[in-house]
Amino acid sequence: MNTLKRNFQKTLLFALSFQFILSCQNIQQDATKTSSPSATVLQSTEPLAFKGYELYSWKSEGKLYFALLLGTNRNKVSSELIKDKIENLSDLKNKLATLSKGEQIFWTSSGKMEEITFESPDKSIVDEIMNLAKEKEITITKY
Repeated sequence: MNTLKRNFQKTLLFALSFQFILSCQNIQQDATKTSSPSATVLQSTEPLAFKGYELYSWKSEGKLYFALLLGTNRNKVSSELIKDKIENLSDLKNKLATLSKGEQIFWTSSGKMEEITFESPDKSIVDEIMNLAKEKEITITKY
């Protein structure tokens, strides 16, 4: 009986492992079909972020920066934003393109945090970001 049980467990483990590998291949094939005009990007098949994402925009020495972080219940500190800063619109758009359909983003574009003063980009840049979000069916709430 013990041998029969062990053989069944081995067979079950093999079948589950095989199914997992096939699933991963299908996800990878589906993800590589998504593309943008400037580069091929992967579309996420991950579940939605529990608290959405937080997008920050600010200027420093005349240059525009963004940070896109997972949402939490706590206030961020400027070092987190600086560490994960996105230095151009193209990189931000590529990052947004990887988010799942239905994701929510809360955009802080005014106010102050330590040495960072949040600022909204020019209207044309805001429009580009909002249009991409609309295409991807991502909701952006701007503050």
